[in-house]
Amino acid sequence: SPRSFFKNDRVLLLVLSFLCLFIEIMLIRHLSSEIRIFAYFKNLVLIGAFLGLGLGYLYRPKLSMTVTAVCIALLAALTNPATGFFRISDYLNMGGFNIWTMPEYDWALLTKGLLMVTVIFFIIIVSQIPVGQRLAEIFDRSQNRILDYSINIIGSLAGVWFFAWLSFK
Repeated sequence: SPRSFFKNDRVLLLVLSFLCLFIEIMLIRHLSSEIRIFAYFKNLVLIGAFLGLGLGYLYRPKLSMTVTAVCIALLAALTNPATGFFRISDYLNMGGFNIWTMPEYDWALLTKGLLMVTVIFFIIIVSQIPVGQRLAEIFDRSQNRILDYSINIIGSLAGVWFFAWLSFK
């Protein structure tokens, strides 16, 4: 059964490490292709994912892995053109910027764009917290951290390679 398969911490570590990097790269690629501002600021997604993992390591009341799935589904829904989130770049556009004059732009649209970026950034953070919590639990129980860290790196690389393979197909 799948439940007994994941009783082994090292197998779970490999799977979680795989998922961690796979989800991170998937979010970076998806958001940057659907919302133009993230094509220029890809590090926002990267920082959000790492911040979520770090908070997962610190935040001990366990969140369900369902939270990760719901956050990913929510991000996919928000990138649907019907939601208007693809217009974030238009809202944050400051027009022709001239250093000698004060630019004139719509503060309401700028605020709306910044709020939309903040919402997406927050969802990215929350999506990674449950994964970080599970990884922290495994490393807390670890008797051989060097081996477990090596498994973590192998799983992460496998997640990256799998995403690259899917992209190439």
